[in-house]
Amino acid sequence: MGEISGQYGVLRLLSRLGKAVQSFPVDSDVLTFGRDQSCDVRMYFTFVSPLHAKLVFEDGKAFLSVMGKQGAIIDGVVVLPSSGGEPCIIMLKNNSEFTIHNKTFRFEYPSKEFRVTFLTTPPPKSRKSLRMSMINAARIMTPNTRVTPSSPSLEMLQTPVKPYADIKNSAERDLEIILAEGDDVVVSKQGNDLVVLESLTRSLVQSSGGAANQDAGGEDQENVDRHERPIQSPPERPRTPRAQISLHKAVLVRNSHLAVIERNDEEEVVEALSPEREVARSL
Repeated sequence: MGEISGQYGVLRLLSRLGKAVQSFPVDSDVLTFGRDQSCDVRMYFTFVSPLHAKLVFEDGKAFLSVMGKQGAIIDGVVVLPSSGGEPCIIMLKNNSEFTIHNKTFRFEYPSKEFRVTFLTTPPPKSRKSLRMSMINAARIMTPNTRVTPSSPSLEMLQTPVKPYADIKNSAERDLEIILAEGDDVVVSKQGNDLVVLESLTRSLVQSSGGAANQDAGGEDQENVDRHERPIQSPPERPRTPRAQISLHKAVLVRNSHLAVIERNDEEEVVEALSPEREVARSL
């Protein structure tokens, strides 16, 4: 799999030294992160929620929606969902870095030349899409085994494993997952974890569903792989018209509200310290 720029940019998994371990061209307007098997970036770690975060694109801008209880670190700032479970949405800049469970990613927007090409080129009816999976290497290999073109073997990656078998009182102890379905796979190692990047041929009309339809708590609404979910038209029902607001505008509105609150607080402090107020108190 040669490295190319995706329609929306490139996501790079970084090592602890900041070097790219794997690159993930982004060709979908929604990219999901979590330990659910239907996620685009599957992170089989107990502190990762089934649907932990989503990278969403709107009007050419990237937004990271954080919904996992353990949150994420975005450009050095800890980001958590609200106490009510509402996701926290942050707009990403070019080369923004975010960390989910000690895994750091860097997002890069495509170059201007690529943007023009993608905007003027109609999308294909089908294409190869990528899926990244991360798991503790000890689940697959013996300790201290080096990753080579022949190890782990494709057979090992296609054999069901239980990533949470040693977690006591876990409802997922008996859960089995398969790291690779096809044979177009690139495997690397990051610390004690394996990183599996797999190329899959999927029809675009079947690219929705799965973890994207789970709630922030991670409970499955349907245990169906998102690529195999049949397309069904929802029943039509009357809806009350309401104003639409983009993610970008929502972020700007929130920032303006915070600015007003801070300005009001400063005015109250100035008023409390003013000489006129001290004279009034003495009278």
